[in-house]
Amino acid sequence: MIYKLSIITTLVLVSCAFSQAQDQITIESPLTFKEAVEIGLKKNINLKRQSNQLESIEAQRLNARGQYLPSLGISGQGMRTDGQQINSVSGAGENITSDRFGGSIDANYTLFNGFNRLQNMKASSMAFQAQSSGVQRAKQDVIADITNQFLQVLFDQELVRIAKENLETQEVILEQIKGFVESGIRAMPEEYSQIAIVKNNELLLIRAQNTYANDKSTLSQMLQFDPTLAYEIAVPEWNVEEVIALQYDLDELYNQATVNRYDLKQSQLQSEASKFQMKARSSGYLPSFGIFMSYGSQYFAIQGKEGVSSFNKQFFDLNPQLSYGFNFSIPLFDRFQTHSNKTQAKVNYLNAENDYENLQKTVLIDVQRAHQNFKNAIIGYRAAQAQLESAQLSFDLEKERYDLGLSSLVEYNQANQRFVQAQADMAQAKYTLLFQDILLQYAIGTLGIDDIH
Repeated sequence: MIYKLSIITTLVLVSCAFSQAQDQITIESPLTFKEAVEIGLKKNINLKRQSNQLESIEAQRLNARGQYLPSLGISGQGMRTDGQQINSVSGAGENITSDRFGGSIDANYTLFNGFNRLQNMKASSMAFQAQSSGVQRAKQDVIADITNQFLQVLFDQELVRIAKENLETQEVILEQIKGFVESGIRAMPEEYSQIAIVKNNELLLIRAQNTYANDKSTLSQMLQFDPTLAYEIAVPEWNVEEVIALQYDLDELYNQATVNRYDLKQSQLQSEASKFQMKARSSGYLPSFGIFMSYGSQYFAIQGKEGVSSFNKQFFDLNPQLSYGFNFSIPLFDRFQTHSNKTQAKVNYLNAENDYENLQKTVLIDVQRAHQNFKNAIIGYRAAQAQLESAQLSFDLEKERYDLGLSSLVEYNQANQRFVQAQADMAQAKYTLLFQDILLQYAIGTLGIDDIH
């Protein structure tokens, strides 16, 4: 009974796994780095938020400009009144039912409001430019994030390949040792030792595959891929020597970063916007002046009364009226409201200034670090290259000595481990170098989709 249940359970699990494999969506061709970046720029959530915020600030900027235009509106009111009221025809109070309707076109224009309009317009313009720079930097952030994660997945993919080849090599050695044991050339414990090594390499391969799958899932989340989407990534066909040949002057990189870093521009513009907002808050100390105009008419009728002029006669001929004039306001004491607003705006401005000064130093450190990482990546690649060549020669020699019976299995496996580690170090050094130039362009603020070939 237990045997039958286990068979049924196995069949169900296999069926579910097969149906999931059938439902899984796949991308036929490997995903290139540039394609990943293009997809990320289209689907990144934070970039969409930044773009939406830019649209909101653009509306605020339009509103600030619109304050220089007059306000214009049409108003009207219609009502019926039952009961004691003044008869507008006779002038006496009567118990009547009356109908009224009035309408007007009204315009208002502010001549002066303590420079509030001017400062708000400048502040909104600076805020829009700042957010525009923020959107550009957000695009570069997306490219940099995808670069780091794509690099990690590439490295994981290479480690899986190396682990598979190493496992295959160890399995071949195990078969050789079995033959040697059967012929009496090698002792049985050597076969057991090699079996343990094969099992350990199987475990290493599983761990490498798990790491690869997890890091690829993170990349998929960055690209907003469906969780069921299966795909492979393409190895960039970049020339390592061309990357090594690139020469950068650190002082020139500093100058480029000062000019091109969008986040630095954004911080500077935000500081300017805060300064204009502080000035706008001071407008409460100054008087304001404005003009207005209103043109309208009305209609009045009493129910049951004869001889009342028609609506058109009253509204268009008898009752039209034009009103115009000016208004002004002189602040004397506002219970320190303006002082409070100005102080808060001043604090915001000083904080923005401090943020800008701190970011200037951060940018220089970013450039210095990226430049040093680029130089270190070249040195690391050359060192890994030499290490791989040495490990390859050592492994080939040890393999030949082992095949001739001149060395032990322990010595052979130690040489193989050094060779495997040298392969992994070489893969990491190569991909780090290939992508380090992109990260350097990110640090100086010139990174764009056109820089990715």
